[in-house]
Amino acid sequence: ASPDGQLVASGSDDGTIILWTADDSHSSSAHAGISIIREWTPPSAQFVCNLVFSPDSLHLLSQDIPRRSHVWDVDTGEEIARLADCAAGTVDRGEPVWSPDGALLASPVFIGMVRVWDGRNYKERYTLHTSARSLHFSSDGAWFITCNLTSFSVWDGMSGTLLRTFRTASPDTFLLRQNVLAMVAPDQTVSMSALTVQRSGE
Repeated sequence: ASPDGQLVASGSDDGTIILWTADDSHSSSAHAGISIIREWTPPSAQFVCNLVFSPDSLHLLSQDIPRRSHVWDVDTGEEIARLADCAAGTVDRGEPVWSPDGALLASPVFIGMVRVWDGRNYKERYTLHTSARSLHFSSDGAWFITCNLTSFSVWDGMSGTLLRTFRTASPDTFLLRQNVLAMVAPDQTVSMSALTVQRSGE
């Protein structure tokens, strides 16, 4: 569902993307009490793997097989950007994620590689050479976390600089708020760390 709660996006195994709304005034057809406002099929799409709304609900990222990523304007259905090919839908790599402020968009692309784009103009910002089963941004977008089976790494969200790698009992047992990271260690103890990075000019 979109962050504003107004839309739901679905994808099918023939590559079709459908936007749904509960507001019949915007619909062209209706089904089971909710309304379809738009549907389309990206060129050469065979199967929709991932659909993710931007934080402002204005854009929709779709990933399909074979390995294509598109950003769509929700209001018009027009393609805004076509990102570099991604190895979407594989079980050992995570889904794409936006930073909460919409400034960054991240996705695993190939084995051992995560790519981050500018969330406004969709130009590539940087590439991380790391495996990832899940991706996370801090609430202010300053920090970016990649998780694999036995550890997670914290990166500077702006530059992609690696800050620290943690080994944990479960890579998802952490909480990041602003620059404070709380995590569960392999011995089940909880620790807290302050994240800092020296930027040029500071």
